[in-house]
Amino acid sequence: GNEKFFSNKWVVAAAYLLLAGCTTAFIITNWEFTLFDDAGFLLRYLGNFAKGYFYSFNPQDGPVFGISSFSYGLITGLLCMTHLATPDQSIVVASVMGLTGICFFLLKILQRYGMNAMQLLLSFLVILFGSKFFLNSMTTGMETPVHLAIVMSAVFLFVAKKSSAMWLMLTVSVISKLDAVPLAVTLGSIHLLENRKNLFPLSWKNKAWKEMTLFCLLPLSAWIVFAFAVFGSPLPQSAYSKIYFHFHGSDHWFPFLQY
Repeated sequence: GNEKFFSNKWVVAAAYLLLAGCTTAFIITNWEFTLFDDAGFLLRYLGNFAKGYFYSFNPQDGPVFGISSFSYGLITGLLCMTHLATPDQSIVVASVMGLTGICFFLLKILQRYGMNAMQLLLSFLVILFGSKFFLNSMTTGMETPVHLAIVMSAVFLFVAKKSSAMWLMLTVSVISKLDAVPLAVTLGSIHLLENRKNLFPLSWKNKAWKEMTLFCLLPLSAWIVFAFAVFGSPLPQSAYSKIYFHFHGSDHWFPFLQY
């Protein structure tokens, strides 16, 4: 029964997606979704996204990289800029998307270790519900669900030995948030060590070097150029934006009511 089930990758993917969706719905509806800490700071950005200003804490100051996770700010910001969701709604939508992705890739990773269906399900539930801190972080409006889903996709591609996609998602993980750098360096190094015999000759025709260049070095270089051009730096400027930009005057007759 297990072998027949796992042999059809489309059935497995559909089952995992259904389980991920149901698990996400259960968590979102049973844990209080309370915006916490920097989520309030994010709302300011999203309000300006909705007005057409890209990554701006104050429209008059232009873009500033004040949200530590670029991917989270971009996803929620685009939802607001296109008016598909309000700032509050976009945070919930992004959290649901992220948590669903986490559940899906967790199931895919566990499957790689030869578990039967019951072992896989039990491991999945223990990992997800074994820590209230994890569940709380999924429902506070922070960037954790989206960023962790991206990281989990990279981990899955690593254990599945899908090298091109792995390099791309490791790069996206680093762009998403810099705390993924140690993980990306570690997994990338392990991959190169495991495939060290394929690293020679040092030639563009060598598949190993071509994959790393096309799916890691070039996207990372493009991000650095973009970040310098738009923000002045690829490093998050969260503290700077909070300390400096927060004190700019408002043209609203009563700023307290505006925010």
